[in-house]
Amino acid sequence: MSMPEIKCSDPSVSRQQAVNDLMESIALQEAALSHVLNAEGEKLQKIVALAGNVESLMQNTCALERILDTVANLESVLIGKLDMIMNDHCGCHPDCCEETQTEQYSYGCNHKEHCC
Repeated sequence: MSMPEIKCSDPSVSRQQAVNDLMESIALQEAALSHVLNAEGEKLQKIVALAGNVESLMQNTCALERILDTVANLESVLIGKLDMIMNDHCGCHPDCCEETQTEQYSYGCNHKEHCC
């Protein structure tokens, strides 16, 4: 896996560019986590093939469980980031995203004049 390249942005970044950069960072983190999971799967296959006893398998299973817990926690953080981006993207007034309104504009915003 090669290292991701993140472009240096102009200091005067627009809101849309910031959102794009955040989403790109989430995608890169997701790719990294998928590589970790793939490597752990390959390692587990090798351990099962070479394991001499149950105790050895159990020790490696515990290590794998810790890694999977960590990956699951990181996934929760990434979901939180994505939710924050999607819910806050329009930059609207706090009252504009009520589901009681019928007309919706950008990302669930109900007041066109408050959205970017």
